[in-house]
Amino acid sequence: MLIFRDTNLNTLRQTDTYCLTAQVDATGLSYAVLDEQGICRLVQTHPFSLMTSYNDLAQKLNTVFREDEWLTKTYRASRWSFPSNKAMLIPESLFDAEKLCACLRYAVPLDELDEIHYQHLPAYEAVFVFAAPSPPVNEILKCQPEAQFIHPQKQLLSLLAAQEGDNRIALHMSRELVGIAIFVENKLALSNTCPVIAFTDALYNLLMALRAFHLTQDSFTLYYTGQVDDADEELLRRYFPNLRCLYNNHNYIQMGRSRAIMYHLLTESLCE
Repeated sequence: MLIFRDTNLNTLRQTDTYCLTAQVDATGLSYAVLDEQGICRLVQTHPFSLMTSYNDLAQKLNTVFREDEWLTKTYRASRWSFPSNKAMLIPESLFDAEKLCACLRYAVPLDELDEIHYQHLPAYEAVFVFAAPSPPVNEILKCQPEAQFIHPQKQLLSLLAAQEGDNRIALHMSRELVGIAIFVENKLALSNTCPVIAFTDALYNLLMALRAFHLTQDSFTLYYTGQVDDADEELLRRYFPNLRCLYNNHNYIQMGRSRAIMYHLLTESLCE
């Protein structure tokens, strides 16, 4: 399903100076094409029927790659994410590449076909560790050999770090997950991704985090993004007086506010 397309985007043009960002989960594939300035020029989604295994997901990706020419072009950067709660931060001082799977298993159950990825975060003296499903990863690499794999929570941390205020929180909602990041006195205090059924579950997790860090509801700025509808936004405003939407102004102008919020992590430039 086409979500947004810039009228100046030419299907035939070379894309080796552009960036591709994509997200895959059991419900579908979503991707964005960003130009040299990081401005979103295309957002496309491919909904999936119910996926029962990683192999089913890989097969569906194979079909989509054959049908969608934008996914097989050459890009300056190709970044792919698999949203899940299979992610954690490990202090740099405790990092051991041979033991990452065991560390992650302490936090969440892993599938036998999960593969472990990690990124060093020098600013936090930590390593971000996450799992990605091997069959879909291999399918992606067939069409995008230079693809890099990231986790949405790492993106959320980067975006929150760039915002103002000593005390600040970012909330990212997706269909089945909430990502929460908290900075207290301008230092990272919490990074967590939790399964949710309803938006009130996300709100509950957020309020519990505030209690743990002794934050009052007016002592920080709350930034939100993702699948947040008008009713959800109104609920947040009821509880949090310092509320801001976290999106790129260029994409807001291009796509409209609601789409810019929903696809914000996809449309954020990652071509550094």
